[in-house]
Amino acid sequence: MSIKKLDGLIFNFKVLRIICLINLRFIFFFLTLALLGSECSVKDVVAQKQAEIKKLAELFCKAKKLKSERFMLADKLNRVEDSITLAPFKNLMQAKRDSILKEAEGLTLSTKKLADSIIVIQDQLYLELKPEEKKKIDQAFELELKRTCR
Repeated sequence: MSIKKLDGLIFNFKVLRIICLINLRFIFFFLTLALLGSECSVKDVVAQKQAEIKKLAELFCKAKKLKSERFMLADKLNRVEDSITLAPFKNLMQAKRDSILKEAEGLTLSTKKLADSIIVIQDQLYLELKPEEKKKIDQAFELELKRTCR
């Protein structure tokens, strides 16, 4: 083998080595950008959906209040129905029971409307999200729920 051919091979080897190093740097650079970009997109999703998260937390708080009102109303109804058996107060207690049942119908209707609203917002909130984005949304929701429902 002549020296010219050997010099040519060494030169080609050096060029290939430089190209490989440059390619590895580019690959590393693009992977870093992709990882940082995916983390930024998760934070962006939470920022974009913050209004929906806040609205959902408010609705959950209302739902908790309605639930406690329903339980209080059920206790009240049980006490009234127990008192109906007493002869002197029978008419008064039946009127009170009817009043409580009407109030319960209103609470039931409010609860149904609230549940429908929650379902619509949840569907909008979680539509087409990746699992890591859903996890961040859940964390943001839990934090907002603690702030809102005191």
